[in-house]
Amino acid sequence: MGKSTELLRLKKRLEAQNFKVVYFAADQADIEPEDASYADVLLACTRNLLNQIKLDSPENPILKWLSSRWDDLKALAQMEMKFGHC
Repeated sequence: MGKSTELLRLKKRLEAQNFKVVYFAADQADIEPEDASYADVLLACTRNLLNQIKLDSPENPILKWLSSRWDDLKALAQMEMKFGHC
C-alpha cells in the first residue's frame, strides 16, 4: 500500500470519529516537490483548508472560534501595557 492510500484510510477513520480532515495531494497542483519552501506548504494548506470548510454556513468554524475567544480578545485590548525598563 502506498502513502496516499494510508493517508486516505486515516482520513476516513478520523472522519468517522467526527474530526474534520483536510486532505490534498500536495504534488498535484499546489506544490512543486523539487522546489518547495515552508511558505509554499503553508499557503497550500491554507488554500485547501479554506476551500473545504464552509465559510458561508452558520456552522462556520472560524467564526465559531472567534466568537468563543471574543471576551479574551476584548480583555487583551483593554489591558494596560507599559514599555520600558523593568
